[in-house]
Amino acid sequence: MPIVKNPEDYTLPPPRPQRHIDDSNWVSQNINELTEKYPDLWIAVLDKEVGIASKDLGEVHRVARKKAAEIGRGPCVYTFVESF
Repeated sequence: MPIVKNPEDYTLPPPRPQRHIDDSNWVSQNINELTEKYPDLWIAVLDKEVGIASKDLGEVHRVARKKAAEIGRGPCVYTFVESF
């Protein structure tokens, strides 16, 4: 039988930064335009702008992390834009 720990021993993860929430909302609000421009590609969004788009998620992640670090920001919002 598994050991059940006291719920008070668990801590919640830190909340997402508001900027990250805003970027996620921006993706949702602009999905039609993003689908036209970036069909079947991974995108990284930072400050409501697409920083990179590629079929290779690893490349998107590497480039986005570098760009975010250069401006002292992070993390980016990563989304796969599926075509209709």
